[in-house]
Amino acid sequence: MSNDHPIERLLRPIAEYNAATVSGVAAGLSVTAPYYWMMTEPVSYACASAFSYIGYKYLDDALRLSKYQRNIKTLKPYSIKPADLPVSKSKSFLGQGYRWQSIHTQRLYDTTKPENEDYTKPPARYEWARRKEVNWENTFGLSMIAKALRNQSPYNPLKLLDLTPYPDIGGTAAIHGVGADEENETYWDLGERNGHAIVLGTTRVGKTRLEEVLVAGDIRRGNNCVIVIDPKGDGELFRRMYVEAKRAGREDDFYFFHLGYPEASCRYNPVGEFQRITEVAGKTTAQLGDEGNSSAFKAFSWRFVNVVARALVDVGVRPTIDNINHYVQDLEDLLYLYAKKAFQAVDDDPESLIEERAAMVRDKHPMVERKGKTKTTVAIIDLMKELLPKDNLGRQLLLASNYERSFYEKLVASLLPFLDKMNTDKIGKLLSPEYFNEEDPRPILSWREVIQRRGIVYIGLDGLTDREVATAVGNAMFNDLVSNAGLMYKHGKDVGLPSLDGSKKLKFPEIYLHADEFNSLVGDEFVPMVNQSGGAGVRICAYTQTLQDIDAKFGSTTGNPKSMQIIGNFNTTIMMRVQNEETASLLTSRLPKVPVKEATLVSGASKKDGTGVGRFDDQNQDRISEDKVPMVEPYHVTSLPKGHAFVLKNGNQLFKVRLPLFDDKGEDIELPQNLVDICADMNERYRTGELWWEEAA
Repeated sequence: MSNDHPIERLLRPIAEYNAATVSGVAAGLSVTAPYYWMMTEPVSYACASAFSYIGYKYLDDALRLSKYQRNIKTLKPYSIKPADLPVSKSKSFLGQGYRWQSIHTQRLYDTTKPENEDYTKPPARYEWARRKEVNWENTFGLSMIAKALRNQSPYNPLKLLDLTPYPDIGGTAAIHGVGADEENETYWDLGERNGHAIVLGTTRVGKTRLEEVLVAGDIRRGNNCVIVIDPKGDGELFRRMYVEAKRAGREDDFYFFHLGYPEASCRYNPVGEFQRITEVAGKTTAQLGDEGNSSAFKAFSWRFVNVVARALVDVGVRPTIDNINHYVQDLEDLLYLYAKKAFQAVDDDPESLIEERAAMVRDKHPMVERKGKTKTTVAIIDLMKELLPKDNLGRQLLLASNYERSFYEKLVASLLPFLDKMNTDKIGKLLSPEYFNEEDPRPILSWREVIQRRGIVYIGLDGLTDREVATAVGNAMFNDLVSNAGLMYKHGKDVGLPSLDGSKKLKFPEIYLHADEFNSLVGDEFVPMVNQSGGAGVRICAYTQTLQDIDAKFGSTTGNPKSMQIIGNFNTTIMMRVQNEETASLLTSRLPKVPVKEATLVSGASKKDGTGVGRFDDQNQDRISEDKVPMVEPYHVTSLPKGHAFVLKNGNQLFKVRLPLFDDKGEDIELPQNLVDICADMNERYRTGELWWEEAA
């Protein structure tokens, strides 16, 4: 396979075997029977050496060509032992691949020509074997042959005859086969990862397996923070994270959060950490509808929750979903707590002050009789107006307390069911942790603590069970990370970290955030995250299926600036098999057109002057024409085998990569029994398709 000729002729009978055979025979005869060649002994040895070299070169070309023709039909599975995963301090390992160039476009173009079909499709005996594999499986005496035809063991002699099934990875093998002879270990520079990456691929083509490879490398590299958000719950991914954490000696810094396993999960307060108090209301009401008339109710709910959150912080109570839910429905209770604190500025005994004024309220007071307010509430309202007329937060609490209950319940009708759902049973205890409950040994997840400890966090959102709660918690976690990233972006990476000697501060770790099922998490909060978080050391890998998944949140990708803002901030694109041209075009539209050559056979005859036999001239020509075609077509993206990807990185450099499958046989790291049970249960509950990689490996 050489570029020395105008056109490569790779799809043809391998004539080099004949030349190699003849050269080998000539070399043998030169040594064993030099008298037939009328050679002296020194000359015979020299000729044998020359013929051997020529035969070797022809045989090498023949074997390379044979391998090429085999690779464009099917590829061998690619698996590695987890312990053998290449780990570098400066690069992330992606798999085996090569840089895609115009020569590969030319070769792939050649495989589509009708005259080359025999080189790209399985032979007739392969199709015969697939039919007999089914026809004979229940036939006495032939079932053993059918079983042998189905057996993919490398020791099966039928494999040499192309009678056993190819690896079940689908797609078009030629897309990788045209450069398989050039493939090497392919890496991704860590310096590129702060530009973020998006991984696109339809369901069951290996996105999560790629995530395993990247996450394992990130964990083993050490001295960083690794966060995985998994909405659906993948037991193999969770198991891989813990095994790699243990292999790297980092299991003590491993955090497990899962809405489906609250007993084993660490706790998390989605509204407890914030840089601005308004974030609490934003996180709480983010999942409420905002279309049409719903926008007005969402705005009211946001304002109401904001008042509650500000009051809680003012009285020294950390906001939680539970106490927000309680005080939204019983604002008078919160008003009393706030009044006791506020009246301390004007009276040494605020409780007695309130009780004395409450005793003076008549039973027939309009707010008591008509609005159902307590005498204590009426007393607080009067006292606030008299003693603290300029207290802005107090005035807002009073206004909120003045709503008639039936009218108020209509305004927050969409908020209360959502808060109730977030406070149901064990989920409520998980999302509204009691900070001073010493009987609960489960740790409370804090992003600041995770970052300082260089922690490893697996977040399972149980999205298949309750998507609304999963989305709310996922968005809240994103908001927390955005809040921390924004603070670091404004004030530097060392903000809030302790000093070592009064001047030198701790180095802020790199944060690798992997967001699986990105379409379940993406929202308004992701826009500032991809814009600003790279400067704060956050490196995002987002995994989703199609561009339409993002459009579902923001509208048309071409017409909505937020969608384009998100897509435009991913500097690296990893494209696996997708099912629609628009998604594939995200990669192909960024590639140039390249020249491809076409050889056209031209034959003709012309009559000479005069008459008689032989008065014609014939002509036979091979004309080479050139045309420009896209480097990669959307069709090629939609035809990728499982576990294969195009990687566009480092300024539109295109690589074709196949991803490794982890071979866990003989794994020497054991998990605690409770984690083994969780992994098994997750695989049982959340499995959404066949485990193709187990068959392919």
